[in-house]
Amino acid sequence: MPNLKPPFAAYRGSDGYAFVSYAHADAELVYPIITRLHDEGFRIWYDEGIEPGEEWAKRLDSAIQGCSAFVLFVSAVSVARPGVTNEVHVAHTTNRQFLPILLEEADLPPGIRLAGGPIQGVTAFRQPRDKTYAEVRAALAKFGVVVDEHSRTVQGSEPAVTDHGQGLLAGRPRRRARNLTAGEAFVDRVPESVALRKSYERQYQRLIGVEPLQSDVFPNVLVFFGGGGLGKTGLSKRLERWMSGGLSDAKEWGVWPHQTVTSVRWDFHTSTGNVDLVQLLLTLRASLVPWGRSWGAFDIALGRYLEAVRPGQQDNLGLTGNAEDQVLRTFKGVAAELGLSPIATLTPASVRYVCNELQMAHHREHRLWSREGLTDVLTGAESITQGSQNPDVVVDLLYVLSEEIAAIAPAERPVLVFFLDPFERVQNQLGESVLADLIAALPLALFVVTGRNKLRWAEPGYTRLTVAGPAAWPGLVEGAIDDPRQHILGRLSDDDTRLFYRSRRDRSRWNMSDHVIEGLVQRSGGLPLHIEAVLKLTENLQKANPGIEFTGEALSGELPDVVTNLVDTLTREEADAFRAACVLPAFDVALAAAVGKVHGQEVERAINDALIEKDESSVYPYRVHDEIRRLIRLDRTSRGAWSEQEWKDAARRGMDEAIARVEAGHAQSSDETQLAGLALAINLGFEWDQYPSGLAKLIHDGPSIVGLAPLIPPLSEAKTGSAIGDLIQFVHAMTVSYIDAGDVLKAINSPHPEVDRYARLWSAYRLRAVARFDEALAELRELVQRYPDKARTAQNQIGVTLRTSRRFVDALDHIRSVRPDRIEDYERSINRLHGIPDLDAAGTARKLSETTSRRYQSELEVTDLVRRSRFEGGVDPREVDIAMERALDRGQRSDYRNCLLLKGYDALADNQRYADALARLEEHMASYGSTAPSGVHLRCLRALLTGDPEDARAGYETLVARLRPRGTAWIPAEVWLEELGYEIPPVDSQWLIPYDQVRANWLVVADRIIERAKGNVG
Repeated sequence: MPNLKPPFAAYRGSDGYAFVSYAHADAELVYPIITRLHDEGFRIWYDEGIEPGEEWAKRLDSAIQGCSAFVLFVSAVSVARPGVTNEVHVAHTTNRQFLPILLEEADLPPGIRLAGGPIQGVTAFRQPRDKTYAEVRAALAKFGVVVDEHSRTVQGSEPAVTDHGQGLLAGRPRRRARNLTAGEAFVDRVPESVALRKSYERQYQRLIGVEPLQSDVFPNVLVFFGGGGLGKTGLSKRLERWMSGGLSDAKEWGVWPHQTVTSVRWDFHTSTGNVDLVQLLLTLRASLVPWGRSWGAFDIALGRYLEAVRPGQQDNLGLTGNAEDQVLRTFKGVAAELGLSPIATLTPASVRYVCNELQMAHHREHRLWSREGLTDVLTGAESITQGSQNPDVVVDLLYVLSEEIAAIAPAERPVLVFFLDPFERVQNQLGESVLADLIAALPLALFVVTGRNKLRWAEPGYTRLTVAGPAAWPGLVEGAIDDPRQHILGRLSDDDTRLFYRSRRDRSRWNMSDHVIEGLVQRSGGLPLHIEAVLKLTENLQKANPGIEFTGEALSGELPDVVTNLVDTLTREEADAFRAACVLPAFDVALAAAVGKVHGQEVERAINDALIEKDESSVYPYRVHDEIRRLIRLDRTSRGAWSEQEWKDAARRGMDEAIARVEAGHAQSSDETQLAGLALAINLGFEWDQYPSGLAKLIHDGPSIVGLAPLIPPLSEAKTGSAIGDLIQFVHAMTVSYIDAGDVLKAINSPHPEVDRYARLWSAYRLRAVARFDEALAELRELVQRYPDKARTAQNQIGVTLRTSRRFVDALDHIRSVRPDRIEDYERSINRLHGIPDLDAAGTARKLSETTSRRYQSELEVTDLVRRSRFEGGVDPREVDIAMERALDRGQRSDYRNCLLLKGYDALADNQRYADALARLEEHMASYGSTAPSGVHLRCLRALLTGDPEDARAGYETLVARLRPRGTAWIPAEVWLEELGYEIPPVDSQWLIPYDQVRANWLVVADRIIERAKGNVG
């Protein structure tokens, strides 16, 4: 029975009375109406009149047979309830006068339609209250139910429901109103809200300066931790809505007592241990929109960072809507203040344009430079490692935001509250230390962390963090009393669980007794996930059988049993869609449809009818709780349950769909789509220990190998020896500096041929890049022996390595023996290294047509720009800008370095532009440990232009300091330094023409570049 007390005693006399038939689930609608009638003096009998111990059927029949009018409250629930149907049957067979009162639209079963005969029912949900009561009074009087003047209440007393003339049901929450989840039932547990309120009050004192900030002390973290299935995510979201003013049913918590906060949700449900810093920043900036202001240095720093780290995005930074508009206004304003050409849209190119100008020395007095951290961000963004999101730069970026907040008048500062959930996804991984640094960079914000485990940051020996110990994190110390601190969460109490079940029953108008609810309370043990499963099962049963009387047998059971029963309420296709959802860590409709071999409509129905959560913060909008995923994958008893092999087949279909998306992204020239598809394939392979053939090649040919690193499981989770584990190691090894990468890649030594081949190939590339030529050759020759059927690439790279190490004769001999079709290409490239002009672009065009690798295409295009700049009449600066943008977008560090070199060629004759270009080039090279002589090239050309050898002194010292052999890239710098009077340590070189001719050729090249640079001045 609903948790509503009967409003009055039922009539027990023999005078004319009305028998009221209704579903208990409709009590909240029925009681106000019959109370009004009772208060006006009408005699009303309803089931309150059956006293304990009386025989139900006998007493009920007697009450119906003795009534003057049979009043039926009609709803979809009541007409389907067997008890109501039986009561109607008795009334019909005893010829009782029939009065239906319609509470909502409902189809009447034939038996009820027949019993009602031609009588027109009273429509209570479509007309004003007074008209409804008038119609009911008239009908009752006609049937002999008259007003008992002795029982009337005082005239003028108000009925229980007030609708202001809009109908009896006006103002009532509709059945489709949002239901609480069991996880959100923490609303009835006051301690969590008290902890948040106290934490806020303490943090607000720090925000407005009443409590001073202390260096390296961070008392701004509130933690709720406890086991799985306790509803921590529901608690987190409900706390957020409470503080943000979006909670309409706060109950015991009451209205949030302070000003509305600016909430930021950092969701880690799809994290594999890493943290997607770009997504965190995009979420943060979107949360700042309501303040309707420019965030000055923070917006500039954010734009520069996003421009530097988002591969594959040439048209936008990932910002959308009002956030994009606000950041664009900031950039427009700064551009106007610097006297630059107006910018119309926020693109990587416009961001680079403004930031590069802002960094020029003559703009160092601009007001934004008062923000101390801005320099660190702009400089750091310039040198971000390929594919890295560089947490250090993000820490500086958030420090800039802290500076912006501190510059606002204390009373007007925004109250930022971050909600981090579920934290166990990043705990004990790299992501944890990164987040600790981010929290430390925002001392004026409050952080609310929910997860399975307490934070160990206050432990003195906790070495995962940059800053740890009790002095740094006083609120996280064991036994801390004052909030913010750590709180352990338990299960819901029996009272909370009971109240939650009853509230949901009454809202949904289920025919469920208190006795059944009591059994459910005991069975669920207060575990919100169990309660959610029961409620979803109940919804589905109600939908299939409206008005069904629920029993404990149908709903009770341990959580695995409830989940299995829930699956059995779905159609076969919906169940397969649900299982497909459980294959995936997160999904969209098309992805789940492909995995489950079902239509999208079945997936959409499963989203409504199964235990599937929305995940709006992710690129994939839906997910299933980890425990439910586990139970569904263990299920072998539900109708159509999948076998172990069927689960593996479904996972393989998921990887096939991911690969199809990679290929579609390649066809659409969308690097972002390719990266997302590759990350999905790797993550699925990791979870299911499967490796689809060709995945390593797709990664090799993709837009950015190391751009995948933040999107896949961390290195510590990779299982050595498995194909997918070794592939994960390969991707992470590509993020290592060039100095160490060759050894790290070689150490993978995978037993899986495809992964091993690409790891060794890239090991050779990295070894060659740092002039470890003999080791690179050994790796390549090992590849030829191990994989003779795949030897073509390795053989070609042996020739490249011999050429790069100045063994020109050996290189040509090798290519003649293994790749005679490439001899002309090699001869042209070796001639260029001798300074001999190469005016034939056909070779580049042919190579571009042969390759499918976008990474290699970019490399070829930039190499051709360098060739034209040295041996032809130069290149259009716009071509360099386009190539530079592409290199940045794809994270191609070497290509970007060569573009910076070409920009330096153009700036040689302009003192300030040259200084800026050289600084940018050398900072970029330092960011990834490049040993290329590009900076030396610029210094030498500048010295040749000025006639002052001292301008090249630093370049000479760099050359002399090199302990490894110098490759062919150093040849021009050696010639130019010799011309400037420096003595160059010799290097063995297999020259094909006399060295004097080589020297003369490169001096001609230098003269050509210098003359063009002079022409660019004035």
